[in-house]
Amino acid sequence: MTPLDFLQSLTSEKPRFKERKTLSTKEVKTLLASTPPLKSASSNLFQSLGNRGLLSYADYLFLLCILTKPQHGFKIAFKMFDTDGNEQVDKAEFIKLQQIFRKSRDNRKSNFQYNENLDTTLMVHLFGGKGKQYLTYSAFQCFAQALQYEVASLEFNHTARGLPYLNGGDFVRTILKHTSLSSKAESLA
Repeated sequence: MTPLDFLQSLTSEKPRFKERKTLSTKEVKTLLASTPPLKSASSNLFQSLGNRGLLSYADYLFLLCILTKPQHGFKIAFKMFDTDGNEQVDKAEFIKLQQIFRKSRDNRKSNFQYNENLDTTLMVHLFGGKGKQYLTYSAFQCFAQALQYEVASLEFNHTARGLPYLNGGDFVRTILKHTSLSSKAESLA
């Protein structure tokens, strides 16, 4: 999945599905080379990457968790994996954290095995290339807030259709779209 596919899965009522495609190692490296480092939080990271990135299913579920979980939950999970108490998590620890978030979203038995030789756009963005690099909680928190802002503003712009506001019906439909009430309440809006 590309960063654009991720955003469209959240904002489109009927996301488009593409055929699966096997990428060569060279194609993967080319996609990952366009990933910016996590030096400053960008509120349009996924939009700017568009189709020039690669996200795994585990990345997708992890990003969904960032969008739906309260921030205090991140701090608790982050501290659990900060084994030395230095407020930094390395890539291996983060992968464990990602798998826990995935299991909280996906109650089925997890078959995901992370191969440390295969990076994704998310891993390159948060941890850079090869080598042991760390992620601080403050950097992660900035990333999470930027992602939430990016998705919220993208959804607003998609729903408002160029207007600087949402009308009441569009606002209600946007809120209900993310609840289990959406099919029942759609007829009321």
